[in-house]
Amino acid sequence: MLEEQRPCPEVLQQLASVQSALRGVTKEVLRNYLENCATEAIRSGDNEIYDQLMDAIYKFAK
Repeated sequence: MLEEQRPCPEVLQQLASVQSALRGVTKEVLRNYLENCATEAIRSGDNEIYDQLMDAIYKFAK
């Protein structure tokens, strides 16, 4: 779009769409992480998972 010198509002709209799509994918991956990896780690007594969870939540909760 930039090479085609499309209008700035069109480029910004496309960027907003991509960001929204990435947020959706991130949400799904985080959910899978919680349902599978984190749950299994908690059940097995791995207390490091809590720090990992907090890091993931803070990273993506902006």
